[in-house]
Amino acid sequence: MKGIEEDVNMTRAEKINDQVFEFVEFRIGSSLFGISITNVREIIQPLAVTKIPHAHPNVKGIIQLRGEVLPVIDFGTMTGSVIDEQGADTKYIVSEFTDRTIVFEVCAVTQIDRVDVTEIEKSSNMYEGERVPLSGVIKREAHIVLLVDFEKVLAEQFD
Repeated sequence: MKGIEEDVNMTRAEKINDQVFEFVEFRIGSSLFGISITNVREIIQPLAVTKIPHAHPNVKGIIQLRGEVLPVIDFGTMTGSVIDEQGADTKYIVSEFTDRTIVFEVCAVTQIDRVDVTEIEKSSNMYEGERVPLSGVIKREAHIVLLVDFEKVLAEQFD
């Protein structure tokens, strides 16, 4: 009987995952962005960054996190919203993608949220920039959350 219960639970989980999008919402300047929770390994306080001479302009440097050396991407610079110094709310989002782990520096993590996939509006070429390709937008009462296509960002800017 336990096998059937596991199958039912898995089916429910798959059904929820098909209908719900979970994401980490973060702020850069006055704009809100989102990254899929499936790509977020952890959210940490900023660590000491070792600068790399002649690195890509969006690469702030590298950090050592539990013995792993990881690049830190300044998401503010990438979006054209240069933030001169870290504030009290600055966070690092440690993100995992197909073949690499990247750390994104953001002004603040505002919340972890979930929405029905029908609430995600496809992005338009009219407002999608070259620097930060979008996979969609989520409309809220007081603001809009821009869902970034991070795989595309990494492929276009760092490959």
